[in-house]
Amino acid sequence: MSNSSKRLEIRLKEREDEYTCYKQFNVLVGTFNVNNRQVPPNILLEEWLYQVTDNNNKSNQICIPDIIAVGFQEIDISGGGYRYDDKKKEDEWEQIVRKTIKSCYEKNNEENVKFELLNRVRLMEVVRKWKISDHDIIFWCGDMNYRISQPNEQVRQAINELSTVPLHEKDQLRCEMKLNNIFTNYYEPPINFLPTYKFDINTDNYDTSEKLRTPSWTDRILYRSKRSKVLNDNQNELETIKTIHYSCAKNIKFSDHRPVSGLYLVVIKYECDEKRSNRIREELIRESDRIENDSIPTIEVHPRPPQIIFNHIRYLDKPNYSLTINNIGECTCICTIIPSSISTSFQCLTFTPNPPYTINIKQEQHVNISFEAKTNIKQISDILILHVENGADTFITLDITLDKGPFGLSLEEYSCTLYDNENKKYIFTNDNRSNSEHIIEMINDPPIIYIALIDCLRERNDIDLLYIFNNEIQDLLDLIPILVSLNLDWNKISGQGARYIGELLQENTILETLSLNVNQIGEQGGQYLAQALEHNNTLTTLSLDSNRIKDQGAKYFAEALQKNKKLQKLNLQANRITDEGVQYLTDALQNNSTLMYLYLHYNEISKEGAKYLSQLLEKNGTLVELNLCGNSIGDQGAKYLAQALAKNEVKLNFYKSP
Repeated sequence: MSNSSKRLEIRLKEREDEYTCYKQFNVLVGTFNVNNRQVPPNILLEEWLYQVTDNNNKSNQICIPDIIAVGFQEIDISGGGYRYDDKKKEDEWEQIVRKTIKSCYEKNNEENVKFELLNRVRLMEVVRKWKISDHDIIFWCGDMNYRISQPNEQVRQAINELSTVPLHEKDQLRCEMKLNNIFTNYYEPPINFLPTYKFDINTDNYDTSEKLRTPSWTDRILYRSKRSKVLNDNQNELETIKTIHYSCAKNIKFSDHRPVSGLYLVVIKYECDEKRSNRIREELIRESDRIENDSIPTIEVHPRPPQIIFNHIRYLDKPNYSLTINNIGECTCICTIIPSSISTSFQCLTFTPNPPYTINIKQEQHVNISFEAKTNIKQISDILILHVENGADTFITLDITLDKGPFGLSLEEYSCTLYDNENKKYIFTNDNRSNSEHIIEMINDPPIIYIALIDCLRERNDIDLLYIFNNEIQDLLDLIPILVSLNLDWNKISGQGARYIGELLQENTILETLSLNVNQIGEQGGQYLAQALEHNNTLTTLSLDSNRIKDQGAKYFAEALQKNKKLQKLNLQANRITDEGVQYLTDALQNNSTLMYLYLHYNEISKEGAKYLSQLLEKNGTLVELNLCGNSIGDQGAKYLAQALAKNEVKLNFYKSP
């Protein structure tokens, strides 16, 4: 049976009062431990099995049992009885029961009542293989062998005084049931009879043998009903089980137990209204289908259909597309955006907020999809999948054309530098050919990549980091929102290239770090960069290692340091600066309060230059690191610096050349 069919049957069971007819039946249940006794001659068990009046009915109306169920214990406890399956004694007791029933009810002119004794019914033989607990109503009877947890003398005294109610609180069975340790959800009516065990045979005396057993209620009848009340015809409420009698037959004395019986008015399923049952089944099936449909997440996407189209995307462009996902279903939905199996551009997309998205009923989710070029291809046509968990997917088309110019190429792929004389601007194209007479090749100008880079930085303040190194550009530039560092080491940048970069520095308000190590900037390039520093208020680090700016270049930077109030770190390593250039720098730094790190290692500085620097250290309170490694200051130069250090703390790094 499928899960849906099982759920349907459970729902149908819950509504059984609507299609089930109930009828009240009188049920007589008895239990008797016969203590392996022979059937006494000419005995009838009327006192045990003939309880036909309702004590709660003032008219003493006769209640004829519809069902009589009896249970015997210890009919034959001999070893042979079990070994040979001898049912002789069982048959004898069966005949006694039959005679008793016949005698009782013929005596009251109930000839039309038919009785049938059902013996040895085994639940394991039932076709549906139900467990005992699967039944709606259960009667459990027998010698439970539970005792009274009270001293023997006190129990016997209470019996003699006919004050047995306090003994109920010490009854082991009731105590265990109250703790839910056994017979959970079973019930027993109040006990209004004396303990049923243990008697001396054929007397009313409790055990007088050497063992002197404590009297106890060992013989009990319990019952359980899945429902305390039912609706008959879906209108009248009926109590499922009502106790009419619960007593013992105190005059049947041939056993050491007294037999116990109970008469109950029990409401039992009588018949099923098939038409009504089928109607309810169809109703439940329709309801189940509706619930199942409502449990399927359903979304609506705007714009509809979703189409992402980005045309002519240039380098550093970050176009975006707004998407709205509405939950129009009857349940919370969880969705995410995933690439199709053939997707090659998914890594170029950024989703804000990041998926997955949990959208409640009647709510919506706004998603911003931005594109950032990380590929050199010119055309992208792709499909994205808006996947809904347990629901239908939506497809998003993606069409992008890129116009990246020279960016993203290795240096071997660069086109020549072209200039449009008519429109007075450089042309950013990868096509080396041009048929226009106004387009000329600029042989002495910097590579087109530098010009394009400067133009981009002029136009934008929303990039973060561009890193170009070792004579090539990264194949895939990873650009993020705000540029703070630019590295152009080892790129053969000449004075003209430094001019363009200087123009950038005068206008750019974002860049903080600029590295131009190992290029060909020279004195002229140093002048362009120094002039830019006079106007720049954001650059904190400038590195010009190995650029041959010499003393004249040092002079330009000295003049700039007199005006610049932002630069903190200046690297002029290996630039052929002599004592003259050092004098320019120390004079300028006398009044500078921002430069903290000055690197002059591997230049041509002697003891005179060290003297200029020592004079600076005596007065400058800002400089914290000075690197003179690889110069020729000698012992005297070291002495100058040592004397200055007595007045100013500087992390000094210098070596005497061999």
